[in-house]
Amino acid sequence: MGGSIGDLGTPYDARDDRAGPSSHSTVYGKKPEIVVYAHPNGALDVAWIDNDKDQIVLSHVTRDGDEYRAAWHLELETLNYLGGFARDEDNSIYYLTAVAEDLQHEMEPSGVQREDIIQLFKLTAGGELEYRIDLRTDATNADATPIYDPMTAGTGRLAVGDGRVMTTFSQHGEYDEGVSGRHQWQIYIPVDAATGELGGRLRAPSHSFDQRVFYDGQDFVGMALGDASLRGVGLAKLSDGDHKVAFAIKGGDSETGGGYNNTFTRLGNVQPGEEGYVAVFSTENDATSTGDRVIASRNLAFVHVVEDFETIDSDEKYDVQIVDTGEGNDHATTLDVQILDYWGEAFDGNNRGLVWLTDYTDRENEHVERPKVVRIAEDAYAVVWEKWTLKEYVTTEAVLVDEYGNVQTEKADLGPARLNRGDDLVRLGDRAAWVVGEADAPQLVLYTLDEQLELARHEIK
Repeated sequence: MGGSIGDLGTPYDARDDRAGPSSHSTVYGKKPEIVVYAHPNGALDVAWIDNDKDQIVLSHVTRDGDEYRAAWHLELETLNYLGGFARDEDNSIYYLTAVAEDLQHEMEPSGVQREDIIQLFKLTAGGELEYRIDLRTDATNADATPIYDPMTAGTGRLAVGDGRVMTTFSQHGEYDEGVSGRHQWQIYIPVDAATGELGGRLRAPSHSFDQRVFYDGQDFVGMALGDASLRGVGLAKLSDGDHKVAFAIKGGDSETGGGYNNTFTRLGNVQPGEEGYVAVFSTENDATSTGDRVIASRNLAFVHVVEDFETIDSDEKYDVQIVDTGEGNDHATTLDVQILDYWGEAFDGNNRGLVWLTDYTDRENEHVERPKVVRIAEDAYAVVWEKWTLKEYVTTEAVLVDEYGNVQTEKADLGPARLNRGDDLVRLGDRAAWVVGEADAPQLVLYTLDEQLELARHEIK
């Protein structure tokens, strides 16, 4: 269908998200709002949610001279939320949609696999339905815990590759009388892309507060931020299943500032490189774990992970062995921390290969929020983040680095080019790209960023 963005609804406006470092809500990831897929020909698909109507809209955006315009729109069948979007090599459309529910303190439902809770849709390139399936956990285990509250205290993603779809999202488990509520955890569910047949649920951290997944050409790679069974930033090749710690997070006991759930960390994302994987996140460059919710400025951390990290084991749970940033960057450093696990066991956390891309020191006024990275050329990665005070947005900044975090183009101030907390950057040709909504117009805004960190803004009405 034709028409304007405003004819179809009001896209999410990142300027309305006023949750910063001091807010408890930013401990957790955020449901997707605007998911972008970049076609090889330079066109974009933008899947966005009109939260007023619980309607997912797919807008196809093409280049028109120096600008971009919406060529067509498609209203997609929706439960309540958008949980992920992608296309495959045949341009088939895949998306996740989930119901809105809050069962955290409810004892029922219990032990029942329900319909219309979270669904995966596949459409043809022209938008015709191929299948619609309920995601379930009992494909290979009849006693598996069902899905409750999909995307609670976390996010959702899907990726497509090698004839498979990999979905991941956070959810609640069964009611636990010991805590008068349900525990939160993460789930991966693989699906046969051609038939929609479900595979068995794959292992993921419990208390996983933010999630990513992508296909690297050979395997699906997952990234998670956890506070308990993995207290850290973990990576997994999903054919293997185990998450390996790439960064161990301080604290974990009842004295930890802001409560046990506080990880002092914001998950960025991970990208494939030529010799491994590039990952970014923000955290406190300070080993102190008691005091306020925010103890020190949160800075931007970069690590390079070895290609075969799934084969590497450590005798100590939180002794980081999969990071080799120091092999290609003389500025790589360490950070040793103390950890008290959920069950009371104490650990030494030995972080290696950290490259700090910011050096903020003013706790009241300098913090990295919404860190993101995307590869835009051979050995060139654009890293973008928002700078915040404890409670207010300040500006958006960016830096260009190589695969080992060496700075190629010095940090640039991008001004008020906002970032959605729950959505990722994409590569558009030789540029980084992202899309945000502006509710007052209403319109979508496409930002592109080149290797010189020159920013362009395109309004899509």
